[in-house]
Amino acid sequence: MPFGATYTAFKAVDFMWTNHPDVIPRDQLKQSMYIFWENPRTADLAIAALTKWQDWSVQDRMMQMYEQKGFEIPAVKRAIVKYFMECSMSGSEQTGEQAAYVATATNHLKTLEENDPEIVNQVREQFQRR
Repeated sequence: MPFGATYTAFKAVDFMWTNHPDVIPRDQLKQSMYIFWENPRTADLAIAALTKWQDWSVQDRMMQMYEQKGFEIPAVKRAIVKYFMECSMSGSEQTGEQAAYVATATNHLKTLEENDPEIVNQVREQFQRR
């Protein structure tokens, strides 16, 4: 499928999440976004959307993707690091499932920092500028 058509479909899913959250169930929108996430050409866009949506349920898959052949694109790696940074800062006073997500993200972020400090530092610098 041409990138323009794929991008249009991606934007439609994101638009529905943001502007019409009661029309299509959120779980269905997430499932649709996961399709874009599995494509190296749109993975960074989908990861950014999942970060914005605070879908922290896919952290283990994010870690697998970080080193997966085809996804070694710097923009994808930065999007994954940002995903973990956002999640790890999403609420230190959370309990239950949210607290578990924060702890998992913090651990994954530490692993990425040990294995790929350059990318993690790039993203950290972006965070400091905002």
